[in-house]
Amino acid sequence: MSVYTTLSPAEIAAFMAGYGLTLQASQPILSGIENSNWFVSDRAGRQYVLTLFEHRGMTEVQQLAQLMHQLARQGIPVAEPLSTALGITIHSLQGKPAQLAPRLKGSHPQTPENAICRQMGASLAALHLAFDRIEQEGQLTVIPDGGLQWDGLAQRMHTCVSQDDRELLMQVFDHWRPNADLPLGIVHSDLFRDNVLFDQGKLSGILDFSEWGRDIRLLDCAVAINDFCSEWPAVGLNPQKFSAFCEGYQNLLPWTAEENTALPAALAVAAARFWLSRLAIQLAIQVGSQPNNQHVTSDQNPETILRKDPEEMRAMVVSRLAGH
Repeated sequence: MSVYTTLSPAEIAAFMAGYGLTLQASQPILSGIENSNWFVSDRAGRQYVLTLFEHRGMTEVQQLAQLMHQLARQGIPVAEPLSTALGITIHSLQGKPAQLAPRLKGSHPQTPENAICRQMGASLAALHLAFDRIEQEGQLTVIPDGGLQWDGLAQRMHTCVSQDDRELLMQVFDHWRPNADLPLGIVHSDLFRDNVLFDQGKLSGILDFSEWGRDIRLLDCAVAINDFCSEWPAVGLNPQKFSAFCEGYQNLLPWTAEENTALPAALAVAAARFWLSRLAIQLAIQVGSQPNNQHVTSDQNPETILRKDPEEMRAMVVSRLAGH
């Protein structure tokens, strides 16, 4: 949720006026890497999140809004985009799709304990089951490919990394290749700690579905496990947290025997995907160019972009390949 596009207070005020709201204050949100976001409030003190979608077309964003409405109907704690009196949910700002949604209560779990990890496992299973119901009901007209399709990025980055890094990527590919036919489903693809909120120990919000789509569901689990169950700033898995997450998930949605066997490889793949995406952003910022990376735009302000360390995720790749 970095800020790539600059909006003036007047532009934000005009946007909010379309919802019958008067702007009181706005603040850019500097965490994340996908879209531009602001916290905004109205004169009544109500708080919202204004999102400007940097790399999505209007049709894609409207489909995402439809997904949020359907998930809310299934009881998943998401921020449903507001609609104007004319029933318009997605608008345009500076030629890009934009929405306004309520700001959910809670904060990001910085050092999740076992109970939080267990709850996150159960919450992700509930999300996957909700996705299944929505798809079975035919409520989604288009389901994109999931954000975890990372092999294309790996190929584009091939000439940008060292020989050691290329060999590490080949190890990941070789480790994963036998598991390419695991069950598919709709996935979140980016369920990190900074994309969930907890309020008084309970999950109060799941955020940022911009990478949603169909992919191998176990990889969605692996992304969350890597972030919630690691001993930061180290990257090794905490056995108790890992067990709690897996127990929470499988109490609602048991893995198949094939998925259980493939989980170690999935953890390495998930780490590699985010290593490469962070590395692509770092390289683009360093050289001032755009090496086929959708997250980097020509009008970005380096002071408003969160730079996440790719070496952190590289170390995790090494750790997961070693079974840690």
